Amino acid sequence: MAFICKIHLTIVLAILLLPENRMTRQPKLDIPGMLLISLVLFLFIYPLIKGREAGWPAWIFVCMGAAIPALIVFINVENRTVALGKDPLIDLRLFHDKHFVTGLIIIFLFNATAAFFMIYPIYLQNGLHWNVLSTGMAVLPYAIGFFTGPFASPVMARKLGAAVVLLALGLLAIGFGIAICATMTWPPGYRVFSEQNRIL
Repeated sequence: MAFICKIHLTIVLAILLLPENRMTRQPKLDIPGMLLISLVLFLFIYPLIKGREAGWPAWIFVCMGAAIPALIVFINVENRTVALGKDPLIDLRLFHDKHFVTGLIIIFLFNATAAFFMIYPIYLQNGLHWNVLSTGMAVLPYAIGFFTGPFASPVMARKLGAAVVLLALGLLAIGFGIAICATMTWPPGYRVFSEQNRIL
């Protein structure tokens, strides 16, 4: 239900806030690019998902290795599409911009936490049998941090300068400390982990 509410809210906010933008021409779908990138992702991700279950047989590594030439073919097709003046699925010229590449790296690191936010509430409710309210309160500090972080970080960067890097490293060290505490023997490790959650 929560996900459905988010969809409706997003649609309403998009209608109210996003300016109207009409394209002068209708771009065409890059069908070869779509098929090739789908093949690359399948050859790489499917073996990772099935590898452990299947006992890591040889075909797992063959598929993952085949993803490399498939990716090379995809890059060549996209470059040729641009050279012909057509619309590529991914304009690879963007990767020449260091700001774009830096942004992608940051987004990758940021989205790496998505699995945690999906699994953590399930673990609290199904594994530890917490009720919905307690689970929500445990996740709340992370939600507040994710919401306020983008607004606070530019201000902190202007005021602290290079010191903001040291602050980030300090928070990273705290995160590693919490992770170590979480893997300690049960239940002392969890008690420490819970206290760290309350502090944060």
